[in-house]
Amino acid sequence: MIGPLDHYRTLGVPASASPDELRDAYRGLARRLHPDRVADPAARRSAADRMAKVNEAWRVLGRSGPSGRLCPGPANHRSPPLRPR
Repeated sequence: MIGPLDHYRTLGVPASASPDELRDAYRGLARRLHPDRVADPAARRSAADRMAKVNEAWRVLGRSGPSGRLCPGPANHRSPPLRPR
């Protein structure tokens, strides 16, 4: 299992990084490592694997709020059930 410190390492930022630093690191890596930017098929496969790790790190760390817990988002939102009329 990958821990949060590994995700910080994947993005290349310290564990004390601010949300802006996390976002900037993710965007920079995404720009540089995206498989569509690589012409060689072997290198493209490697870039896709690396990009998957970067996306996972962003998925975990990018939605963390100041309290360190995941912030509620659209996937966690549930509307109250409708009452029949």
